[in-house]
Amino acid sequence: MGRKVLDDDCPGLAGQLAYFTLFSLFPFLLFLVALAGLVIDDPESVLRTLTERMQGLLPRDAVGLLADYIDRTLRDASSSVLFFGILATLWSGWAAADAMIKAINRAYELQETRAWWKLWGISVLMILGFMLVIATLALVVFGPEVGGYVQGLTGLPDAFLALWASSAGRWPF
Repeated sequence: MGRKVLDDDCPGLAGQLAYFTLFSLFPFLLFLVALAGLVIDDPESVLRTLTERMQGLLPRDAVGLLADYIDRTLRDASSSVLFFGILATLWSGWAAADAMIKAINRAYELQETRAWWKLWGISVLMILGFMLVIATLALVVFGPEVGGYVQGLTGLPDAFLALWASSAGRWPF
């Protein structure tokens, strides 16, 4: 068992997968923050809320770095920053998806026979799935703020916020 792990270079593949996955988070964060800067009218409240929510999850220095990064991106949000964020997310996400495909092929001792365009399509679907998972987690964390924003945008009654605040309203969405 241990020899097979070394023969298949599992530590190297795991490192490659971890590196590219972590590397893809920052362009995705750039994309999300640029999108928020273009859509939301009050970016200062978004930064305050993000900083407060990150306090319990990350070390204080990491929160400071991320808050500075988010603040600069929110202030300079433009469609070109959003476009760059999308491209960088796709590129780095493709590298992570490619590393995952290689690791799975190695684990199951398969030779890759699919055309490059099929692999690219699978990678894009994996990226979109990963983005959906992150967006869903963000919706759970920032649910009340998102509900208030949607209500203000659409003019829905206060009953919408009560339903949104309940588990029955937000979790199925």
